[in-house]
Amino acid sequence: MFIALDSTHSPLLANLQRIRMPKHSASAVLEYKAPQIFQHGDQFTSALFYKFIGDREDLETRPPYGEHKHSNYQLFNLTLSYKLGDVVAPDLREAERLVRIQNLFDRNYSQAFGFPAPPINFEVGAKMGL
Repeated sequence: MFIALDSTHSPLLANLQRIRMPKHSASAVLEYKAPQIFQHGDQFTSALFYKFIGDREDLETRPPYGEHKHSNYQLFNLTLSYKLGDVVAPDLREAERLVRIQNLFDRNYSQAFGFPAPPINFEVGAKMGL
């Protein structure tokens, strides 16, 4: 799935761009699913998420204050999950283990001046339904 947005609006003043609103942005998801790798009913899923945020006007949080152009950034996140099969967890519905990697390529960026995004980080978890 790929989504591209072009935020068009009618500003009150000519040539005025909204604060923190990029003119161009896009996102995409690439997902791969592989059923029954090790046993009946299991499933491996990997999903790569991409986000592009274009240049935008922003307010500087340190002197000299005022509006400045905030540069664009690209972000990749990766999620890997393994859904247990019927043999290992017959009484648990949707038993799943997952790993999520945010900011996969450890990019230095910020969504707003003065608030840098975290570096590469990992989440590990499990989901279970009874």
